[in-house]
Amino acid sequence: MTHFKKILFVIGLSALLWSACDSTSGAKIEGSFVNFPNDSLTLYRLNLDELTPIEVMTTNSRGHFSTKLKMKTGFPEFYYIDHQGKTLSSLLLLPGDRIYVTLDTLNHSHSVTGSPETLLMHKAEAEMAIARTRYDSLMTLFLALEPTSNEAMSLNYALGSVYVKRKQAAIRFLFSHPRSLASMLVLFQQFSDALPLFADYRDAPYFERLYDSLLPIYPNSPYITALRDQSDLRKRQMEINDKLLNAKELGFPEIIIPDVKANDVPLSSLNGNVIILSFWLSQDPVQKMANQDLLALYHKYSSKGLAIYQVALDRDKTVWARTVAEQGLPWVSVCDGYGTASSAVSLYAVSHLPTHFLINQNGELVGRDFTMEDLAVEVAKLFR
Repeated sequence: MTHFKKILFVIGLSALLWSACDSTSGAKIEGSFVNFPNDSLTLYRLNLDELTPIEVMTTNSRGHFSTKLKMKTGFPEFYYIDHQGKTLSSLLLLPGDRIYVTLDTLNHSHSVTGSPETLLMHKAEAEMAIARTRYDSLMTLFLALEPTSNEAMSLNYALGSVYVKRKQAAIRFLFSHPRSLASMLVLFQQFSDALPLFADYRDAPYFERLYDSLLPIYPNSPYITALRDQSDLRKRQMEINDKLLNAKELGFPEIIIPDVKANDVPLSSLNGNVIILSFWLSQDPVQKMANQDLLALYHKYSSKGLAIYQVALDRDKTVWARTVAEQGLPWVSVCDGYGTASSAVSLYAVSHLPTHFLINQNGELVGRDFTMEDLAVEVAKLFR
């Protein structure tokens, strides 16, 4: 599970419940693993950027298991019960909780009593699972059709309807539960890696609103810090899009980063050209292969005035410089060695890699987040 995805699974509780708890007390888990006597279950704790195995719980001859956990943090902790590599249940545990879990893998079900916030989380997960199943079934049918057929157009409309209805329900959830970290889970739900539920930059207010609601309750929680970072990122994306809408007046944000010879190179030094501003990670094999597409585009239009300013988000500058040399990249390649902490990442609100921005001959920032196919089309338009 990636760092980002682990953050997305975070869930919490209300201020009233938390204030009634002793931050140094433990939580007790009891349960029944139906039809699995004398077996074992692994309990994992979510530590923001990794799942850590806490203990192995053994079931007795009746499938019963129990454990008591020490909890010394000032915020809820999140656990997952695993059996042979498969997660059977996710849990939110508060100090003082006494919960009972029933796991029934034969009927593909699980239930929890004694934890209202876990039930709230499960409700959000179940609603998303229903929508995702519907979306996937429609997408399977859609992909089997000719895209321009009437049936395909009808299915495309149905896919959009599933997405919109799920997002509307998610927004209602956010407004109904502003003091629960279960809402954080909803903010990061997705139909697929390429289709998050709240992907639009105009969704930034939902992130900011939830952060403002939860900060007074969990001021020391690293999960609230992560939510703040996501809120800030989306606000920066809004600012970038505002600059796109006002490109004639604002141009593009300046960045100055050292190249492979340690010379500071301003992005503005390429002014007057059509500029592709590209962010990448040189150690990623897939992104290294994607450079072949950039090379083809560069060779086609460089004589007409295409320039590329490629920012590597590597921390190991030696590895990056070696990759640039091995690939024979002819454009401006820069790296400051700060990785995702680079100021350029914040300035351009980069949220995924690779990311490509396009600047026209007049120094106007005209687009962002292009696929290679779309980038080639847009570059061709600028040289007509």
